[in-house]
Amino acid sequence: MFNHLSKKITPRILKSSIALTTSRSFITASPVFEEAGLSSSIQPVKGKKRSKKRKSQKDLEKPKRPMSAFSLYYKERRAELGKTDTPPTDAMKQIAEKWREESSDVKEKYNALKEEAKAEYDRKMAEWKAKYPPKLSGYNKFVKVNFNRANVTSASQLPTESKRVAALWRQLTPEEKKQWNTK
Repeated sequence: MFNHLSKKITPRILKSSIALTTSRSFITASPVFEEAGLSSSIQPVKGKKRSKKRKSQKDLEKPKRPMSAFSLYYKERRAELGKTDTPPTDAMKQIAEKWREESSDVKEKYNALKEEAKAEYDRKMAEWKAKYPPKLSGYNKFVKVNFNRANVTSASQLPTESKRVAALWRQLTPEEKKQWNTK
């Protein structure tokens, strides 16, 4: 049965021309199989369902960035349009055209709203950062203490100072490194 197959398709051709392409959840084979008189018995791919990553409490509490002036304008205008038969893309085009034609007074109103929202966001973000400060590794804490900014007067001197601090870190014993991790 496979004897006629080996005459028509060499292993090299088979490897290079199987060229399976995935499209959504189906795989389709290359025309080489059809030329060889083979029927493709390839079935739809049944992949694992991806489970959603659970967000940590830290991520859930992180404040969302404020909307831009145009986004605030769009949100208000879209609510005025209501649930019409207009597709969202057409509605976006219409509202964007109106935004371009609006006077600077109207745009200033939305910019002011944006600035208020940004001030609120900055305040909430400062609270969030105070509640969840970044956790530094022992090496990062060591660098923070031992990196001498006075030695770095230009960007070209940065690698030299970084190498100096890294060499100091390598000279530490495992016990000393462990102390830096617990500080």
